[in-house]
Amino acid sequence: MGTMLELMDKHGVPSLSVHDSLIVRTNDLGLTKEVLLKRYEAVCGIKPVLEVTWGASEQEKLAA
Repeated sequence: MGTMLELMDKHGVPSLSVHDSLIVRTNDLGLTKEVLLKRYEAVCGIKPVLEVTWGASEQEKLAA
């Protein structure tokens, strides 16, 4: 939740949470990873491993 609030309040980046994931625009991926890593480590004291999964339309663009 803290990541979502920081993304919106400080950067104007919308996000949608789905279970243990965040859905963001492709252009906001780098910033989102940075904020999520920082927030997670601040709360848990360890660095998480993040996995990026692309939506079907993005996969098609990357394959072209």
